[in-house]
Amino acid sequence: MAHKDFHYSHSNKCQTGIMTCAVCHKSITNSEYRYRETAEKFINVHRACCLEDSKWTELDNQIIKAAATEKAVYSDLREIEKIRAVTMDYIAALAEELGK
Repeated sequence: MAHKDFHYSHSNKCQTGIMTCAVCHKSITNSEYRYRETAEKFINVHRACCLEDSKWTELDNQIIKAAATEKAVYSDLREIEKIRAVTMDYIAALAEELGK
């Protein structure tokens, strides 16, 4: 079960308070973890110590979906490159210009 008051991150991207797992009491380094803030401190828990949390599956599925979307977009751009005889550099420049 996912907990509403928890946030999910990776120790390389975000560090909260003393990076020690509240379950196993080991240091949290180079790993995913969840945390929540209380008035007194942050409560950090290794992913491995809270596998029952369904939010991890949801986050994994988001990563898989994003990777599939990225792969499909790249494939589509390669097809455009072939059909229109434009280069990926041109497409990248166009995408950047449209993003402004």
